[in-house]
Amino acid sequence: MHDNLKLLLLAMSSIAEGVICINNDSKIEFINQAALKLTGWGENEAMRQPLHDVFNIIDVKTREKADGSFTKVLSIGKEAVFSEYMVLITRSGSNIYISAKASPIKNQEGQVSGVIITFQDVTYHRQYEEELRIERNNLRTQFQYAPVGMVIVDENSVIQSANDQYSDMFENLNNSVIGKKLGASLGCAGTKNSICAEDEQCTKCIVRECIYQVTKSRIPFRNVEKCCRLIQNGRTVIRNLKFNLVPISINGSIHVLISVDDMTRYRVMEDNIRKSRDFCLTLFNDFPALIWRSRTDKRIDYINKRWLEFTGKTLEHELGDGRVESIHPDDLDTYVKKYAESFDKHEPFEIEYRLKRFDGEYRWIIDRAGPYYDLDGSFAGFVGACYDITEQKQARDVLKRYELLSEKASDIILFININGGIIEANEAAVKTYGYKRQELLSRTIYDLRKDRDLAKIQLEKAFESGIFYESTHYRKDGSSLPVEVSSQSTILGDSKVVISIVRDITQRKQVELEMNRAMEATKAAYRAKSEFLANMSHEIRTPLNGLIGMLYLTMLTNLTNEQMDNLSTAKVCADSLLKIINDILDLSKMEAGKMNIELEEFDYKVLIEKIVKVHQYRANEKGLQLTYQLPDDLPSYIVGDPNRLQQVLNNLMSNAVKFTDRGTVSLMVNVEDYGKDFARLKFTIEDTGIGISRDEMDKLFKSFSQVDSSQTRRFGGTGLGLVISRQLIEMMGGTLSVESEKGNGSIFSFILRFEVGKKCRTAADNSERGNIIRTKTNARVLLVEDDTVNQEVICRMLKEIGYRCDVASCGSDALLLLEKTDYELCLMDIQMTGMDGIQATAVIRENEKKTGKHLPVIALTAHALQGDRERLLSIGMDEYIAKPFQMSELYDIMEKLIKGHYGYKDNIVPEYNSHMSAVITKSGRNAENCQNDIKPALKEIDSNIESLRLVINTVNMQGIERIAHDIKILASSIGADKIKTLAFRIELAARRGNLTEVMELFTQLDELFQVFC
Repeated sequence: MHDNLKLLLLAMSSIAEGVICINNDSKIEFINQAALKLTGWGENEAMRQPLHDVFNIIDVKTREKADGSFTKVLSIGKEAVFSEYMVLITRSGSNIYISAKASPIKNQEGQVSGVIITFQDVTYHRQYEEELRIERNNLRTQFQYAPVGMVIVDENSVIQSANDQYSDMFENLNNSVIGKKLGASLGCAGTKNSICAEDEQCTKCIVRECIYQVTKSRIPFRNVEKCCRLIQNGRTVIRNLKFNLVPISINGSIHVLISVDDMTRYRVMEDNIRKSRDFCLTLFNDFPALIWRSRTDKRIDYINKRWLEFTGKTLEHELGDGRVESIHPDDLDTYVKKYAESFDKHEPFEIEYRLKRFDGEYRWIIDRAGPYYDLDGSFAGFVGACYDITEQKQARDVLKRYELLSEKASDIILFININGGIIEANEAAVKTYGYKRQELLSRTIYDLRKDRDLAKIQLEKAFESGIFYESTHYRKDGSSLPVEVSSQSTILGDSKVVISIVRDITQRKQVELEMNRAMEATKAAYRAKSEFLANMSHEIRTPLNGLIGMLYLTMLTNLTNEQMDNLSTAKVCADSLLKIINDILDLSKMEAGKMNIELEEFDYKVLIEKIVKVHQYRANEKGLQLTYQLPDDLPSYIVGDPNRLQQVLNNLMSNAVKFTDRGTVSLMVNVEDYGKDFARLKFTIEDTGIGISRDEMDKLFKSFSQVDSSQTRRFGGTGLGLVISRQLIEMMGGTLSVESEKGNGSIFSFILRFEVGKKCRTAADNSERGNIIRTKTNARVLLVEDDTVNQEVICRMLKEIGYRCDVASCGSDALLLLEKTDYELCLMDIQMTGMDGIQATAVIRENEKKTGKHLPVIALTAHALQGDRERLLSIGMDEYIAKPFQMSELYDIMEKLIKGHYGYKDNIVPEYNSHMSAVITKSGRNAENCQNDIKPALKEIDSNIESLRLVINTVNMQGIERIAHDIKILASSIGADKIKTLAFRIELAARRGNLTEVMELFTQLDELFQVFC
């Protein structure tokens, strides 16, 4: 029993309502904490004190003490509920409105031994009820004392209510108008001075008709004017009246509220109405709270100006149910439930929830609302007032904020709210920015930066998921400093803030700037050299192509021996010039790191035989014995780069023949090591020529240098051959070595490792070295070329081997011919006046999407730099050949495309004879391999562009810089210079934190890559 009593006392002490227990002497035996807090007394002070000293309450209306009411409970032994609010005077003298309930305490015999009093603070409720009461009274007062005559009639035009102004207007002050019909109250005489509603004309009265229509359709009628003859004080007067009729519901029945205006005083009355209306609206709009009012259907019909200013919404949006859209989604269900329950019970309520402000921030508010009633006391809806209490809720977060700050940190630490305001900063921030602490805390993050739009985006990202970026901040004195910012959101109390750690990176940026300057200078020098080489290649190759072509065509005609010798000499000179150009370009590629080694399966024995055959003619002219030796114990097919191997061996063999006047030049291939899947081959070129002294060895592998300047005049050459050969051998994994003595010849050798090929040498393979005899065809070819010499040369070459050829001088002319004629193949020059070859090919490919056809296009270009082939193949060309070209090279490409595309058999492809090889040497690399080479790089660039798109959307500057750098490297590897340049500019813009520039450059990069692919 004792434990139960103890538990009961503990429970009573913990409840939120005030509880006081008194004995039969009206002295306090128990008082809980809530009661002590409300009365202002201490527990030890209040115990055993008379009730009226501690619980000093007075009646609100009479201002008399009301504690006697509790004494009556002792005497009668019955519970008493105090429905009227009372005022508790606290110990400090302040007044608190309370509601209270008193119940007798009875012992086991049923005798009253005391009274328990429970009470609670209802000050807020009382205040709002008072406000609602005042509003109701205001409405009644507005009706009663409105400066216009107003009546309320039922559907039979019988007046239910009328204001004083109405009686004054029509001199009915001493005669009540309630219960009369409207016409009778006006004193309307009708056409025969009869009583209203009995005259025939009255049935046609426009006012009566409007009353009828309003009650039936519930549609108001406004500004209904009627000229009336009225009987007043026995006199007939004519008055012009204006009626406004509005349907209203009173106790569920339809009524009509009618205002009657005497138009003779209309202007005065209109002004009075306007002043009255403005006064009422001003009272509500300027009230220091957000006011709303709802109708009996629970929908909002009034919002004050303060509410609209807070939410930033329009009145049209907020009326009805629009107001609830601004309530936080997590609080909406609770609010709707509370509102509905209180509305149905006609009970006031109080609730806290988050409401979205005009700037997007959710603010905590307390909403206190209650019912209001119309003129006849009927429930008309709810009215509520809301107050912003966000700051009170956030006050307790200040301590936590300080705990998170580390004043000893060398980096700047800033606490930032959702509006960008700096709400806290450490000592490092104060020192760095040069502000006093309070000055800094009155600023926003936008005051420290100039790129406000980007700063806003980055702040939003920080609140969402955190962000790391570089930017520029500004001190109080206007000076700037580059910074690295790491921002992450956190919760302080009920508010979300961003913690930004800012690091000064001035020193690092200075180092990067110096590095970038050095890099830009290097790139500028390289670009200048590349542009020079490209221009030189184009300007020399175009006329050289015509020269070599004309020599070839002339040598196919009937010539005297002297003429043939002269042309052969000219051909040798032209080929030498072409070799010099190719050597310079190869050297440039190597210096730029753009020379690629391509692996393919080839017959090395056939390759050696071709190389020896090329130099046999020159050796025979000099009376030299030219020999070669091949191993018999190794399969013919190996995997490597046949073109680069052929280039090296041709250089070494050419030098050997050039610098040997008598004796022998030998090319030997020996097996150094041989396994199941590999072979290490040693290539040796030995001659009995002039030799090289030890002192001259240092000049041997220098660009544009020969061991003896006198030799240059005697033997010719640029001195690039050995330099290029050595670098190619090293790129293939070998080392070029030389043994020589002055006057005793030279031995050049190198060892390369190859994989063993899978093919077997067959008689069919050997047929490559024999004549290719095929039946001629009528295949039609379109040549698009603006150089007239090249037009003539190429057309004659094609006709020589059986093709029909049409010529167009520019891309637009070619498109016109393609509309009229079907061609098996197109030879397309790249650089032309008007529409160039790239533009023309793009149109051809676009048209083919509609027709479903495909025309093989071979690019003819004087450009031969790294990446030119890949770029042209990637934009729609089927093959590529650089000017000047050998006829055999062009024939091989045309044969492959025509056979592969149209499925022609060997016996319908044009013929050429092996005797042409004296002037036409097969060269060039496989275009399919070239396309395969760049496909992985293009695929990786495409993937990186998509990744770049994502990190730009998340404003991750560090990620943007990294991915742009990767794209730059990939583009550089395939010679896509424009893509490389744009990627590099994006990298720099990201490093500067310039998101706008990044987005503009990315759009250009994306469009360029789509064209490139």
